[in-house]
Amino acid sequence: MQAACKAATLPGTDAVLSYNMACIASLAAGALSGTDREGIAARAVELLRAAVRAGFREAAHLKSDEDLVPLRAREDFRAVLKEMEAPPEPRSP
Repeated sequence: MQAACKAATLPGTDAVLSYNMACIASLAAGALSGTDREGIAARAVELLRAAVRAGFREAAHLKSDEDLVPLRAREDFRAVLKEMEAPPEPRSP
């Protein structure tokens, strides 16, 4: 799983692949406890960030996807969601 997660964060990786790997990691975190859970949950959020960098912009889906329930209480998850919901910054000419 570590190799697949690492591959899903590489530049040029498809947003959907990174998102789906985040869902798998989130479900795995939900089944674990202690430091194992924390490490996998942090990896799941890292994968969500990679999905956003790759163009994933479906904040409503992030809010409703049952696979992400184990992450919803995390501050870093809420930060990703907030980042997605923020209006895009204007580009300078």
